[in-house]
Amino acid sequence: MIRVVIAEDQAMVLGALAALLETEPGIEVVGRASTGDAALSLVRGLAPDVLVTDIEMPGSSGLDVAAEVARAAGLPATRAGRRCVGVPAEGCAVGAAGRGHPPRARGRPRDRSGAGGRCMD
Repeated sequence: MIRVVIAEDQAMVLGALAALLETEPGIEVVGRASTGDAALSLVRGLAPDVLVTDIEMPGSSGLDVAAEVARAAGLPATRAGRRCVGVPAEGCAVGAAGRGHPPRARGRPRDRSGAGGRCMD
């Protein structure tokens, strides 16, 4: 089971994202936060496998939270070989992964869903 904490300051987006993730087998949303500070507290207390965070939130930004989580886990400040699509340079510097697909993979999720497969895009 992949344990996820979601941080998003817009309640509708937070609820929708959590509901979407909870429909996937093998994913459990263990915490929801509407501020960066609350997200950091949840990550420290729950030790999730994944943190999904908005960039701009009240209190600490998502980038601040990602940097602190990386520091606390002893992770390197950068990830070589990862594309950071849709993430500001500061996000890439703290190891944030971006949204989107590399050019060679574009269209594949939609192809799978059109053929009756399940996908998240």
